[in-house]
Amino acid sequence: MQKLSKETIDATGFNKIQSNLSSLANSESNKNYFKNIIPNKNLKQLTEHISLSDIIYQELIKRKNIDISVLGNMYDILSKIKIEGSFLSEAEFQRLHNTLEINFKLENILSNSVFKSWKKLQTIKTNKKWIKLIEQKFDENFQIKINASKELFKLFEQKKLIEKKIEKKMAEHYENAKKKKWLQNENISWINERSVLPFKVSLKNKIQGIIHQHSSSGKTAFIEPLDIVKLNNTKNQNEFDIHIEKKKILLELTSFFNQISKKI
Repeated sequence: MQKLSKETIDATGFNKIQSNLSSLANSESNKNYFKNIIPNKNLKQLTEHISLSDIIYQELIKRKNIDISVLGNMYDILSKIKIEGSFLSEAEFQRLHNTLEINFKLENILSNSVFKSWKKLQTIKTNKKWIKLIEQKFDENFQIKINASKELFKLFEQKKLIEKKIEKKMAEHYENAKKKKWLQNENISWINERSVLPFKVSLKNKIQGIIHQHSSSGKTAFIEPLDIVKLNNTKNQNEFDIHIEKKKILLELTSFFNQISKKI
């Protein structure tokens, strides 16, 4: 087929069409595709492509649960998956999930015999199990579920117990200090995410603990009782263990998709 000259292509306004299509593309690969397409002089092929595009468009209009506008550039995520030892974040798994879900819905639409030409081009088929696996690990806000693993569930149960102990023990210290009139005011305060008691400075030695801060007037010492310090240290370790377990879950899930990428 004889190629059209650049002057002829420019005269038709094709470059403007390329520019508009490229600007509307969500991914870098699609942008590059539109930037490099050339006019097709084969009327039969053009007619088939237009007809096919129209059918696909009509199907998408009918299926209101498919929003292809949320699809974006997946190159960074797919590249990351292929790196041994790397792991996707919660937000990245959300993007992967959305892409897989929409792709699965599109495949159902295009499974119709009308789309034979598309089937020949299809190299990857989305497995519903991949989508389910991600959904098993994340809640609707794409935060890792408490029961995403047995160990994580166990750690969150421990966290509840530790927090209850801190709350109970702090209430005991507060009631005792209040009864003996050691407090400058009758409120449990929070400093740097630690619960403290507002002791009168002159009576700060009445309890063993850590002084986190003094009031601007110098009359109040904010003290964290020693047994609360120990419980808070236990809580901090628990929170660190939760963080490590979440990272492990992300690593294992990313590794699953890493193995799939090797087969594609």
